[in-house]
Amino acid sequence: MKKKPGEWTAFVPEPMKPWSKQKISDLRKKRYKMSQPRFAAMLNVTPSTVRAWEQGQKIPSGAASRLLQVADADPAVFWRLAELGSESSSREEIDAAWARECEARIDEFDRKRMRAIPAEEVFAEIEKKKKR
Repeated sequence: MKKKPGEWTAFVPEPMKPWSKQKISDLRKKRYKMSQPRFAAMLNVTPSTVRAWEQGQKIPSGAASRLLQVADADPAVFWRLAELGSESSSREEIDAAWARECEARIDEFDRKRMRAIPAEEVFAEIEKKKKR
């Protein structure tokens, strides 16, 4: 379909899948190594809200789910957002979290060492995607 002058297409993301209580708990404990009150402060919710999420009594709202997604996908962005919104985050805490995240990314890269891919495989994959 041909677009008329002034028309544009907007990107609309897929609706969020609900966060499981285990995934929220793992994000807080394993990725961020934080208490419920500290994690709640980072998300700008109450500690009882985080507790209810982790016990499966409530599910995060759409906005909270999106923020959890950011926290999971890109901790650096999450820390920066928290830093902008809070006087309680010390520079040392933010730097330490950033260092942990960098180390984790380096470790992940080391585990997945890139392998050489023959050009024929690359072109075949491109052709497959074109046909979809």
